[in-house]
Amino acid sequence: MERGKHAAKQLGIKDYEALIKSSFRKLEDNPVLFVPNGLAFIISLLLAVGLLYMTGILRIIIQVPVTLTNGTYLATAIYSLMAADPFRFWGIVVIYLLGEFFVSLFFVTAKYGMIKDVILEGKASLTRGFAFGKKHLMDVIGIYFVSLMMIAVPISILLLLGLMVLPFSIIGGMLVLGLFIMLGLLYAAFVIYRLVFVYPVMTFEKEGPMKSIKDDFHYVKTHVGHTFITWLVLFGIGVVYVIIKSPIDVLRTLATNGYVVIILTGVVLVLEVLVSTWEHVFVFKAYLSGKGRARSK
Repeated sequence: MERGKHAAKQLGIKDYEALIKSSFRKLEDNPVLFVPNGLAFIISLLLAVGLLYMTGILRIIIQVPVTLTNGTYLATAIYSLMAADPFRFWGIVVIYLLGEFFVSLFFVTAKYGMIKDVILEGKASLTRGFAFGKKHLMDVIGIYFVSLMMIAVPISILLLLGLMVLPFSIIGGMLVLGLFIMLGLLYAAFVIYRLVFVYPVMTFEKEGPMKSIKDDFHYVKTHVGHTFITWLVLFGIGVVYVIIKSPIDVLRTLATNGYVVIILTGVVLVLEVLVSTWEHVFVFKAYLSGKGRARSK
């Protein structure tokens, strides 16, 4: 790690400019990186249609089209279907959610493998990406749940302590609860900040969930400045994304034509895929650059 620490200290403004530009070039030269998102979207649509069909909601929408645009009618229809056979209804919903969960994480994992190949070899293939996704899916799921528990458990304890104070003093309890909520948010932000390189660690070092998280924490500890600048770049790109997306969201809110809403929603989804994929490429390249194992090409 000492060599990585030394390399991180040598990174200057021009190095980060090169990282940003090279990340865009990698994305431009390898449009195949967007394919996992397209496939995940198509399968998600099929799963959603399957959910509507199996629960009977699709039949109602076909028979009474107004249900699709009237929230009250739709809610009433769903409630009647659920009340008729709750075990079957919720069983189908659970199966759908599990399917959506595994499908989305599989394609995310496949994309990590493809990004690794793009950075190390200059190109990627779906075949190798899917092989990587199949091999490391459980590692990504493990990291996901461990990270979630690292955030959720302490925050739940803080909220529980705050709620325990409420019966003794409403005003004091509210103040304590507010303080604990603030502490919980700060803690969540800190953990998310520390976990920025966990997926590159898992991908490049081929480690399991716990080892990836442990090594990620060590990497961030020994690359404090590098991690901070990486987050600043991500924050800056996020701000630009919000600025670009805001007028589209306004138009989507004001639009009365359903087709216009669908088109604008599609534009937002495309923007999200572009930004998230670039962020992944940048973080993966930043990880290797911090370790002195990659050049910005």
